[in-house]
Amino acid sequence: MGYLENILDVEIYFNVWTQTLFLPLERALEFYSEKFSPARIQNIFVPLLGALDINLSVALNLFTSISHLLCDIIKWVYHEDRPYWYVRETDGQELNQHRLTCETTSGYPSKHVLSATGFLVIVGYFARKELCKCLNYSDSKFFKALIWLAQVILVLMMGFCRMYFGCHFLHQCIAGGLLAMVVLYGIRYNHWKIYTIGKIVFVGSVVALAFFIIAVYYAMVIFDYDPHWPVRMAFKWCSSPEYLKHESTPIFSLCRDFGSILGAALSAPLIKLTGKRYSRIFSIPFTICFLLLNILAENLIPKNHGRLAFLSYEVGRSTLFTFIQLTIMPRTCTE
Repeated sequence: MGYLENILDVEIYFNVWTQTLFLPLERALEFYSEKFSPARIQNIFVPLLGALDINLSVALNLFTSISHLLCDIIKWVYHEDRPYWYVRETDGQELNQHRLTCETTSGYPSKHVLSATGFLVIVGYFARKELCKCLNYSDSKFFKALIWLAQVILVLMMGFCRMYFGCHFLHQCIAGGLLAMVVLYGIRYNHWKIYTIGKIVFVGSVVALAFFIIAVYYAMVIFDYDPHWPVRMAFKWCSSPEYLKHESTPIFSLCRDFGSILGAALSAPLIKLTGKRYSRIFSIPFTICFLLLNILAENLIPKNHGRLAFLSYEVGRSTLFTFIQLTIMPRTCTE
């Protein structure tokens, strides 16, 4: 038995423990895990909160675009079991299966924890500034401690959610949180470079990234390293195929999050957005209409017209989604 298997055999007891401890709260955990998923954060909460402040919109879109794509690539190329798959493959501890257990990407790292961590840190920072401004306080330690405590509790609860449903091991949740902090600090300490990068350079870098992803895919095929392994594992061990969703598959996630970062690149340079203020009378109704149209666009995805049309549509939808937030809205809804 390898070193990783020894760790997983120990960590599986955390999953069993959470399923025992939090059983009375299953519906609350289900609500939290599902309603605050990475896709919902990116497609609903980021635009809604971004409509209140243009700087918040840029920060959230940058974080979700970069971190989600980075997480997708890691999960795609590094095949690590989810807890429910692992116990089935090894005849180990018994875990209860739930419809949320049926994920179609590999387990490392936890994208839910990553997304929740970055989102809460950014929103908490802006919320603290607004509270201090509204109450005419300086940036006090009280507000910092209060918001920090709320962030820690909510991130921990997301980790418990993912372990409860057998989606992630403990170390996968920790890795998701750490990756979020790495991306946040990377954006913070390279803030000026990222905001001033020109459109041609930014778009060129994203296109080069696309060719890299395609090259990785064919390399995986050539060396018999199955790029669709997580999907096969999900179909193998999920109790009902109805629980499996196309929008959570590795290739679809890559296309969606690639489109998101392409939309940010087409909006470069982002420095032009600093100093602008939204007129909330216009930005909030605009965002609500825009979100309704995006929901319609998601429902119109061509599932029965071939893989190329299916994936190309999602790249285009996701690109437009971010481009509207970072280019169209600042042009039409600012004071």
